[in-house]
Amino acid sequence: MQSFLAKKNIWSNISRYMDDVGVQFLFIMFAFQQDGVFHRQLSLCGKNMDEDVLSNIAAYLNRPGQSSLGLQDVSADLLHFHDKGSSRQQHGISIKTYSQTNIRPSRKQIGPMIEQYFSTAATTIAT
Repeated sequence: MQSFLAKKNIWSNISRYMDDVGVQFLFIMFAFQQDGVFHRQLSLCGKNMDEDVLSNIAAYLNRPGQSSLGLQDVSADLLHFHDKGSSRQQHGISIKTYSQTNIRPSRKQIGPMIEQYFSTAATTIAT
């Protein structure tokens, strides 16, 4: 994730991509090996919204049970080094980054969990 966030124009590129595909949320998953140990990380991006919304999604993904992702917030550590010139705020991007301590769930399990969150949130909002 560090090398991804260090890319030139990362915030404008994320913003443009979200505009191009017409989404308000973008979830970026990372998988890598470091010193022979497999790791997963997840970035939750939102367009023109408060970071609390992203924290609520992470809390949903962390709810107790077998499918809990064990997300640990590493936003402050990563963004401190990669948020050059407040460009992220200029493009309206909110982001929360997490290490996934329960590496068993993959994108094939996490995608439906995220869809379930939004269907639950939509029902809650509608009532």
